[in-house]
Amino acid sequence: MPTVKLFGELAELSSMREISCIAADTDSLKIFLFQHFPELKGRVFMLAVNRRIVTENLLLADMDEVAIMPPFSGG
Repeated sequence: MPTVKLFGELAELSSMREISCIAADTDSLKIFLFQHFPELKGRVFMLAVNRRIVTENLLLADMDEVAIMPPFSGG
């Protein structure tokens, strides 16, 4: 089961910093999040799997670490 961590306002909205869920891929993880934390619907966020930002659906393995982060900018 992948480790799923939430950051910033997403952690505050869900009142969770880390969750456990069984998800085969990043698309099913998003569905799980919206079902269990409806306050995340309509929010913009990024997913990183093992510290790499992903924009397409990606299969998840048991030891993966998934970060769910609000948008950020750097400089």
